[in-house]
Amino acid sequence: MLLRERDELARKIEKLYQRIEQLPDVYDKVQASQDEFPFVEIHIPVKAKPPREAAQINHLIHLQEKRKAEAIRALIEIEEYIQTIEDSEDRQIFEMIFLDGMTYREVGEALHMDYSWISRRITRQLQKATKATK
Repeated sequence: MLLRERDELARKIEKLYQRIEQLPDVYDKVQASQDEFPFVEIHIPVKAKPPREAAQINHLIHLQEKRKAEAIRALIEIEEYIQTIEDSEDRQIFEMIFLDGMTYREVGEALHMDYSWISRRITRQLQKATKATK
C-alpha cells in the first residue's frame, strides 16, 4: 500500500507542477535603480505566474511532498524490519502484505498456503519482535 501511495503522491505532485506551468503569465513592472551613481530609478518589465494561484499550488506541492517523504520513511522502516526476519517465507509474506499491498488470500495463493496460516505467521513474527524489544 505504501508503494502505491508513494507513486500516487508522485503523480499528484507532477500534475500540480503541470498546473503551475499552465497558469497564464502576467506582466508587470518593478522599480529598481541603476547600479552606479547617480542611481537613477528605472522600471523593469517582468513576467511571472499569478502570485496567489502559484502560491496556493506551491503550498499543495509542499504538502504532497511532505506526505510522500513520510511514506518513504515508513517504507524504509518496514524494509529495515523485514531484513531482521530470519525465516525466508516470513520475509516474503511481510513484503507481499506490507509493501506490495496484497491480501492474506492473495499471499496464500502465491505461496500455496491457506490464507489463515498467513495471519498466524504474521502474528507469530510480531510477537517475537515485541518480546525482543522488551
